[in-house]
Amino acid sequence: MSRFNVYGYQDSDKTIIALPALGERKEVYEFLARSLKEYRIIAIDLPGHNQVKQEDHSISTFLLEIEKILSKLNISSAHFIGNSIGGWIIQAFYSQ
Repeated sequence: MSRFNVYGYQDSDKTIIALPALGERKEVYEFLARSLKEYRIIAIDLPGHNQVKQEDHSISTFLLEIEKILSKLNISSAHFIGNSIGGWIIQAFYSQ
């Protein structure tokens, strides 16, 4: 199972990184993606969610995961949205 889903216009230069709340799955952003078709939306599961096995559930480990995904998809610039702990992770991402 993939750690992230890509929704919307795959080749868009307008990218949104979406982080769900604790207990939610990345698929919660599928409905939003249908409304924002001109964007590429990358929805990422939190560590240990959606049956993804991970030993370390720390914020720093998750920040590294976000960086790996951005690198893998060649994303140098993006908007971030998050709900609950997703917002907290975004703050940590920008403060590093």
